[in-house]
Amino acid sequence: MPFRKLRAGFLGTRVGRQTLLHFLGAALVPVLVSSLLGIWYVRQTLVTEAAERVDRTAESAGLILLRQLTVLARETKDAPAEALLIEPAGDFSSDELAHLRNQGVLLRLPGALETDSAGTSGGSAIRLVRQTPDGSLRARRITTHELWDPLNELIDGDRTTLCVFTMSGWKRLHCSDSVTSAKEEQLRRVARASSGSGTAVAPERGSANGNEQPVRELLAAHRDLYLRYELASAEWRLVTSEDRALALAPASSVTTSLCLLFALAMVSAFTFAHRQIRRSTQPLEALRDATKRVEAGDLDTLVVISSRDEYGELGLAFNGMTNALSRQLTLLRVMDDVDQATLRHREIEAIAAIALDGLRNTRGLTGAACAIVDEYSTTNLSCWSIEPSAKRVNSTSHELSASDRQLMLENPRQYALMVNAADHNSGHRWIPDADDALRIVFPLINDGELLGAISVSFASRFAALTEELMVVRRIADRVGLGIANVRLLDRLNALSSGTLLAFARAIDANSPWTAGHSERVTQLAIGLGRQLELAPAELSTLYRGGLMHDIGKIGIPPAVLDKAGRLDDTERAIIEKHPEIGERILRPIPAFADALGIVRSHHERFDGTGYPDRLAGENIPWLARILAVADVFDAMASDRPYRAGLSHRATITMIEGNSGTHFDPRVVEALLALERNDPKALTQQISLREFTMQGSSSFNTPHNAMVAIR
Repeated sequence: MPFRKLRAGFLGTRVGRQTLLHFLGAALVPVLVSSLLGIWYVRQTLVTEAAERVDRTAESAGLILLRQLTVLARETKDAPAEALLIEPAGDFSSDELAHLRNQGVLLRLPGALETDSAGTSGGSAIRLVRQTPDGSLRARRITTHELWDPLNELIDGDRTTLCVFTMSGWKRLHCSDSVTSAKEEQLRRVARASSGSGTAVAPERGSANGNEQPVRELLAAHRDLYLRYELASAEWRLVTSEDRALALAPASSVTTSLCLLFALAMVSAFTFAHRQIRRSTQPLEALRDATKRVEAGDLDTLVVISSRDEYGELGLAFNGMTNALSRQLTLLRVMDDVDQATLRHREIEAIAAIALDGLRNTRGLTGAACAIVDEYSTTNLSCWSIEPSAKRVNSTSHELSASDRQLMLENPRQYALMVNAADHNSGHRWIPDADDALRIVFPLINDGELLGAISVSFASRFAALTEELMVVRRIADRVGLGIANVRLLDRLNALSSGTLLAFARAIDANSPWTAGHSERVTQLAIGLGRQLELAPAELSTLYRGGLMHDIGKIGIPPAVLDKAGRLDDTERAIIEKHPEIGERILRPIPAFADALGIVRSHHERFDGTGYPDRLAGENIPWLARILAVADVFDAMASDRPYRAGLSHRATITMIEGNSGTHFDPRVVEALLALERNDPKALTQQISLREFTMQGSSSFNTPHNAMVAIR
């Protein structure tokens, strides 16, 4: 709970957290570093002292053990023969017997070195053997008390451990009482891994015996006892060790003290920092929260900071900024709405309605109207008007007087015309009636042409602030530009449409038998496209490709086109060139890039026997497959110099019979459905404006099929 309160307080701000971290870092890092260095130094010192202590113990134990063996060997030499045991001579090698003759005594280890509870080794303890003057061998058994007790007195049982191993086979000779089997194995590994005299660290290993606790890391030292010359015995290795954790135990109290000191310093620093930082973070929190509300769209947000320092000045500046943003954002939203209306709507009425709707929130506004001059008349006006309290847009028609027209044309676009009540009642009938103190008209003029006007009314002259009038002026500019762009686009489309249609008629006029062919084919292709639910962009491409599909026939001699009889092979090869010629003619024109597939491939057949590329199935452009059906339909239903045209029913039957071979079955099904649902669609006239230059979607995916005709 206390932490949650802090989190909700100054710790909830990034600046507060950063300032606190910097403060604590500056105050506590030196203490922390000093404490850590102190702990590290104490631990290193304790480990070093323990290692030296273990090494000294190994040194002392080695000297004591050598001294004991030397004393026992001397006593064995001097002891009466009767006090010693008889040793069979057959158990000794010739080298051992030679050593006895030269040195007088040798050390004999038992065969098994598992020490029993009495300190002997399997019933046959370590023995010192000598040779008597009569040549017999006598042995003295070395008891645990004689050899190992001096070592046990040296070892601190609670801290230090000791083991003695033979260096031949690494058999245990003796271990202190506190050594477990696991620790013995650990010390044996140390003995094997070591060479000469020195210290080593034995890593922690688990016990092989599940009943014993795992041993821990040890600090170990060893000494080697060389007995071969004096006692003819294998060398021994003495290993002493000390638990590293026990050696470091005194460091825990130092660590605890330093940690408590550090915690106390941290609490003190935190308490002092809290009071100081809180004074700075409260204004920042207020500014942050206000900024988030502004980001969420609440531009009426104000921040209250009572301090008289820079934070207070920042709060006043913030409030001024939000007020300015609120006004600018309102203007930008209205401007954007008008721009979007211009881009998305081809109808001028939609642009006017959105512009008027954007004016509703203008301060002091009591009414607004938008009047647009008819494109083909200089006096007819289409008017739309609103009142701020009403949602509906009123639509009316009026006539523009010559005086009003002249007045608006004579005024620059950056100025508005003020209209008083008397002027309004006398002649400005297209301005909405209202009992307002001030009415202002903003002419919409583009390149010297009067497109219309936007009028606004205010309840008083003081309500019409300069800022609000600038908003209306900018909206009027946007509306004027939008209307001009829409009309320009309409004119361009009409020009493109007329040019395209005229070109198609010029192509068909090359032969009296094909007059109107391109228009009829395009008409039926559009009907099939609608039946197949093509997108508007695809219908536009189909329209342009349909009108231009036979443009390549310009390069075909009339004698071949109008031949009354059957074409020979040479003539057929000539006429089969017209799709390639048509593509070559249209390729330099970017607007026809997506229609090139129609022009080149409208004579391909679904079974791959068409021309010019012998494409088949889905490899034929999709729109070309549609046009192929329409092309064949009109060709078969029209008169030719070598035959009379078929009826519509006979033509459809022929096309249905060639479904899947000459034609795409899907297009044939669309033709049959069109005949069933709307037979008039086979001869219905199409709107030129509907398909002219609606966008040229690039045509990359091959989809289509065709029938060979001429």
